[in-house]
Parts: sequence; structure tokens; C-alpha cells
Amino acid sequence: MIKVKLVNFVGYQTLILIELLGEFLLEGRKLKKETYFITVKGNQLLMGNYQRVFYINSIITLDPLDTKTKGILKIGDKLYLGRMTFSEENGYVRPINEVDIENYVKGVVPLEMSNSWGNPSYKGFDALKAQAIAARTYASIFGSSILTDTTRHQVYGGYYPNFMYTNKAVDETIGMILVYGNSPAETYYSSTNGGLMLTVSNSWGNSKDYPYLIKKQDPFSLRVGKHLNWNLTLYKQQVNLQEVDLRKPNKWWNQTHEKDSIITESLKSKIRASGSEIKIVTVDSINFDVAKYANKNEILQGQMEIHYLEKNTTGFVMESGKIKQHRIIIKDKLDEFRGLLGYNNLKSLNIENVNSYSSSFNIVGSGFGHGIGLSQWGAYQMSKEELNFINILYFYYEGTTVDHL
Repeated sequence: MIKVKLVNFVGYQTLILIELLGEFLLEGRKLKKETYFITVKGNQLLMGNYQRVFYINSIITLDPLDTKTKGILKIGDKLYLGRMTFSEENGYVRPINEVDIENYVKGVVPLEMSNSWGNPSYKGFDALKAQAIAARTYASIFGSSILTDTTRHQVYGGYYPNFMYTNKAVDETIGMILVYGNSPAETYYSSTNGGLMLTVSNSWGNSKDYPYLIKKQDPFSLRVGKHLNWNLTLYKQQVNLQEVDLRKPNKWWNQTHEKDSIITESLKSKIRASGSEIKIVTVDSINFDVAKYANKNEILQGQMEIHYLEKNTTGFVMESGKIKQHRIIIKDKLDEFRGLLGYNNLKSLNIENVNSYSSSFNIVGSGFGHGIGLSQWGAYQMSKEELNFINILYFYYEGTTVDHL
């Protein structure tokens, strides 16, 4: 059984409404099909219906009365099978769904690949089968540990009875996993590598050796043509200090924002101390490793030089009667810069060039995601070219073999 902490779609709520679409048991008590609420009071949970609160405990566990008839529980617009346990977590109601691995995988695949790919006219059914095996393998590694339904592990959305093709892909690969030697493989995957597969060392700096996760060209991800040659522009001058009175920052501070204010917000969190505010004045240099030149063991790195102004808990940081410009050089893994600049802005680690113009830097790259292991769009292209799911898996995870749980 797989245990999944529901965070992604549930969020952080002090009261959750649940609808039972089948009969469930609560400590041997049969609950009929209707809508209930679960809310937090102190470190306890209260459960009730529109009439009254009828159960109080620190943990509430709901078991489907008859798993063969697929007892279904609904939270928001999501359906779930299996056991659902609720507990208090930092003042919020936190559900944990316990479901068999096959139904878990059916809740992952349609959120990772489009169900429509399985339509014969799209010719992507073998990509769905490869994704099912990759997702099942990944989940099998965690054993009894609790997963999340987020990208920290695998995005999981519960029960999708109407997704015919993804459900069929799971059914046709039931129990299949990828192994390397005698152990399940680490089946990492991302949207597309942009034509260049990276190693775990390249992307994350992990020193552990994964012989089946290699750096190599991926012609399928090139041919599918998704997320190639994307651009990210950052202005060199973010705040024009000639337009403000540096001796009286209090008069303009709150009304002045960086040109790239959305992009720079996370970058500022890397620089500022607790309780302080900063304004990035200039981005002076950007140096990012170009992925194609890195060897398989090399960590892709980045560096940015920035000048900024600061307002801390005691006021503006001044020097010689004017607000002081600070200089910082940020050095980190390129993967960290993806977080700082935004995952949808710096889309991948497959950086191809950083161009410096008179007023801006232009970062050019290809791919979307970490670039390790299976490329989902590349797998789709392979399926369109009539390569089967085994071909797909063995291309992206070299030296592995398909086995059964």
C-alpha cells in the first residue's frame, strides 16, 4: 500500500468538507453517503454533518466498507479510493490517503502525461505505459514511507475513472517496475530535456553514482520540438538611482520597484536578512555553465553579481549621508538559480548561452525541468515513431531491465 499526504490540491485548511460516495466505516460505525466536515479544535479533530458534531479525536480514519465496490471519497473536486486518515498538522487538517500501488499510479499518470496521448490518432499510448512503469518504480522505492502529492515526490490527484487511456496503460503494465541489478531504479523524469540528458551530478550535485542515468544526446526530444530555444531577459539596471534622492530614501522607497520585480522577488529572498527589505539596483554580471560542455560528474554552476539597497529593522543603511549600495556575488548550483529566478522563467539547466547586451542579459536554453532520466515529450515522440514502451525505458534508463513487484 502507498501512503500519500494530500497537500497539493487540499492546501492548508482548518475545515475540510468531505463527501462519501460509498459507505465507509469510522471505528466500526457505518457512515452513510452524505457530506461531512472535519475541523480543528486545539490538537483535536471534530467530525460532523449538517446536524451535529458526532466524533472527536486526534486522528480520524475512514475505511471503505467494501473495497470491491470502490468506496469513493470526495474532497473538493478530487475523488479518492482507499483509506483516508485525517490528523492535525500545524493547526490545519491534513488528510493521508492509503491506496494500493496500482490505483496510486492511476492517480499519477494523467497528471504527468495527457490522457489524450493514448488515443490512436495521437500514437502516444506506449509513452503512457512507460510513464506508468516509471511512476510505479519510483513509488516502490519508498516502501511504507509517506509520500506527498506534490512535485517533491510525484503529483497525485486521486481517482480518475474517466481517463480511459492512462488507466489502460496502468492495467497493461500491472506490477511492472524497472530494476538495475537487484534493486528498483531511480526513475527520475521531467517534461523535456531539450535534446540533452543530464546526470544527477549535473543537475543536483548528488555524488551517488547512477550508471543508468547518463549524459547523452536525445534526438527524440529535439524532434518533438517542445521548449526549444527559450529566452529569459533580465535588465541590467533594475532601479534608476538618478531619478531618486539618495539622501531621503523614505520618500520613494515604497513606490519604487525593480523593472523585473516578479522575477527578482525570489532572488531578493536569497540576499536579505530576516526583517530587512532590499531593492536590487543593478544586475552586473551573469555567468551560467553551458550544459553541453560539462562532463557527467560536473555540477552545473551559476554566478550573479548584484548591487542592492537595504532597509533593515533599524532603518535605511546609509553611508556618507546617502543610502548605501551593497555588492554581492551569488554563487550556487544552477538548479538553485532555477528556484531563485522562477522555474517557469529559467525553464531548465540545459543552458546554451548567456548574451550580454547594452541594457540586458539574455539567457538562452532548451528543455523544461531537471533533464534527468525520461523526457516525457521525448517518450511521446518515440511512441509516435512506433517504438514501444520497453524501447522508451531502455533508452532513458540504460542498463535497466523490466521486472515485477
